[in-house]
Amino acid sequence: MIGQRRQATEQEFQGDCVLDIVHLEDVTKLFGEIRAVDGVRLDVQEGEILCLLGPSGCGKTTLLRMIAGFEKPTAGRVWLSGKDVTAVPPERRNTALVFQNYALFPHMTVFDNIAFGLKVRRWSMREIRSAVHEVLELVGMPGLEERWVQQLSGGQQQRVALARALVVRPSTLLLDEPLSNLDAKLRMQMRSHLKSIQRQVGITAIFVTHDQEEALTLGDRIAIMHEGKLVQLGCPREVYTCPNCTFVASFIGQSNCLQGQVEEKEGTRTLVLDSGERVSLPAEGPADGAALLVLRPEQLGLTSSDNPPQGLNALPGTVEHVNYLGEMVYYEVRLVDGTMMTVAEYGGELHGWKEGDKVWVTWPQDTGRVLTT
Repeated sequence: MIGQRRQATEQEFQGDCVLDIVHLEDVTKLFGEIRAVDGVRLDVQEGEILCLLGPSGCGKTTLLRMIAGFEKPTAGRVWLSGKDVTAVPPERRNTALVFQNYALFPHMTVFDNIAFGLKVRRWSMREIRSAVHEVLELVGMPGLEERWVQQLSGGQQQRVALARALVVRPSTLLLDEPLSNLDAKLRMQMRSHLKSIQRQVGITAIFVTHDQEEALTLGDRIAIMHEGKLVQLGCPREVYTCPNCTFVASFIGQSNCLQGQVEEKEGTRTLVLDSGERVSLPAEGPADGAALLVLRPEQLGLTSSDNPPQGLNALPGTVEHVNYLGEMVYYEVRLVDGTMMTVAEYGGELHGWKEGDKVWVTWPQDTGRVLTT
């Protein structure tokens, strides 16, 4: 069977009991004076999907190529399954890379594309046929062995590329934005299919993407990169609810940011906004100084009452835009000082706020993430 590696649980990812398949030790890559990757330390654990997430040019693909062996680090070391492979060529590393454009051979059939790596490894034809049939069943394309690549849809080509990578039984599967060429609906289907295959096989996978929804959906953990550095590593819930810096807070999901000065008196912490208004803060965070209160749209509510219930912060504003997205409605509210706040409401027809309505933006006083600026 392809794979056979044990699948680790989410709890194990947070401990030390899972084998590190990939270990990056202060890896740096320079292109002239450009520092594409800057001192990255990272462990990827057996059986997990780790998503490398960040904007274009942040270094995530360069980091993936160094793991694959197509780029050599300027400094630092790459370890795979406990072995230092920094100077080992790609063909001698037990990895497989699925490229963004799939890199299939157009003059070959599905069978020959998938079998290519096995023929290079000098497998017998009987073994090759068995392995190819098995992996085609796995990716949901049985019986298409003799189909030419040009006759396949984009989703089918993506599955062939995945099958070609899996059939050589790598210890680590590397994927460089493999879904970026698909339309939105097919991307959602392929995300689900890809995760199902990974869980079934139990293979360790590193998935590069700039799409945060993709990372939140697929990743057991997410490594967020910015300007060549690894800025936060954690499970999807952690990086979304507890961003550790303003970049992560603004990059992951939508966020509302209120800026001001933290004051603490008799155990009560407040943020004095630049407008002079005061809001209560959650217990965790800086005790004083300049800070940013980060609030997600779904943490906020709207009311027309001048006296919101006790325990809520409230700031007055005016609804400027209403964005209807089916089950979710996003209201853009301009506060008195000009700050724009985005409020998400399920079943928005319940209240039906309209542009121009005077409202109060509310949220529980113990809600939000406070970051030092």
